[in-house]
Formats: sequence, structure tokens, C-alpha cells
Amino acid sequence: MIRSLCIASLVLLLAGPLAASDSPQVGVTGTVRLAAPDATGVGDPCPQPAFLLESGGITLLLGGDEIDLLPYVDRLVKLTVTQEVLTCGLVPILFHLVHAVEDPAPATLAICGTGGLGCPIRLRSGPGGLAAHMLFVSLSPDFLPLPPERGSFLLGSPFFSIGTGLTTTFSDGLAFDFNIPLDNVLTGLTLHFQAARKEIGLTTGFGGTNPPLQFGNAVSLEIAGHVFVCHPTDC
Repeated sequence: MIRSLCIASLVLLLAGPLAASDSPQVGVTGTVRLAAPDATGVGDPCPQPAFLLESGGITLLLGGDEIDLLPYVDRLVKLTVTQEVLTCGLVPILFHLVHAVEDPAPATLAICGTGGLGCPIRLRSGPGGLAAHMLFVSLSPDFLPLPPERGSFLLGSPFFSIGTGLTTTFSDGLAFDFNIPLDNVLTGLTLHFQAARKEIGLTTGFGGTNPPLQFGNAVSLEIAGHVFVCHPTDC
């Protein structure tokens, strides 16, 4: 456990802090969604977002008029945003104003399989190419904003590194395969995953400084208990 925490801390150190600013730009990867009529939950006449960004257990309210997000609905993209708190009555509402969209996202994570006891699951960190990949897991989501070139870290503490590896030029990403233990105590537990990806040269590995390590989107899995069928891990 100590080793996992040390590796994760090293990755965050590589990511670096935000520069001092009233409203620094940050990067975050997720899927753009159309917002429900009262996405803020505080009702009219408070401002309501037209779009959301979903990433694992995190949902961000999106705003701003620089980018038309309609073409990106249901797409996994990386956004460059600034945070702005709008107060409606006594209720502060955190909006994320969108300044740029990167499509496709430079670092992604997909999950497939069945969240049932004894079933296999696969998490695929992508894209491929000559790159190093790292996979993390936590029992809770969080949002640690990082500079646009890094993405943001979306897992709560404590979090653990559960896999590393390399992909080659012609690969379609790195697959991490696991089996959920046959233990009833796990039923109802939600796991949150996020990967980091870094393009590498022949010798740089994770220790290289350019190009930067990037955090992609998060994905979540609720363990459902015993199931009749385990679906294939085909992602």
C-alpha cells in the first residue's frame, strides 16, 4: 500500500501545480452531455447550464459563449476551462467556462465487462502509440484541477496505482485485466478509475519532461453482486 501511494504521489508531482491566478485555466477530460432543465438544483431565476461534462463520478456545469458545444454532445473530449462562482440568492454555483475543446482527447480510459462478483473487467488506457500508461483506483471521486496540458486528477484520497505498462506505435491502447473477487462484502461498492498517459522516446519513460504526462477521463464501476452472465471484455 505504501508503495502504491508513493507512486501516485510521484505522478501528481510530475503533473505540477496551477500557476497563481484569479482564474487559472485548467484541463479536464470527460463526456459532454446536454443539461437537464434544472441542472443546478436551485431552480429559476438562477442561471442554468446548457451542457455538462461527465467523467466517472464527477459532473461539471459548463458555461461560456466562446465554444459551441452542441457538436460535441456524447463525445469524449478534453476541455480547457476556467472556474467561476455565480451566486444566486445565497447559493454559490460553480460553473466551468469553456475556452477550448480537444477532440479526440489525448488521454482516455474505457471500461468493459460486468460489474458482478467473479466476473472479469477490462480497463483500456488509450490511445496507443509509443507511450507509458498508469492506472489508478479510488473509492471516491474528486476534482483536483491541473494546467490544461496535464488534464485534471479526478480521484479522491486515498488512491492507488494498480497497473503500469507501455504501448507500441501500432497498438490501440493498453488493456488492464482484472477479476472481481467472489466476496459478498464487495456488493454495492463503487470503484473509480483514472489513467495517465505519457508519450515517450526510447529512453525517457515516466521520468521524461516533454511531452507532459496527461490525465484522461475517469470511469466508475458499481459491483452488483452475483450475476447470471459475465459479459465479454471486448474494449
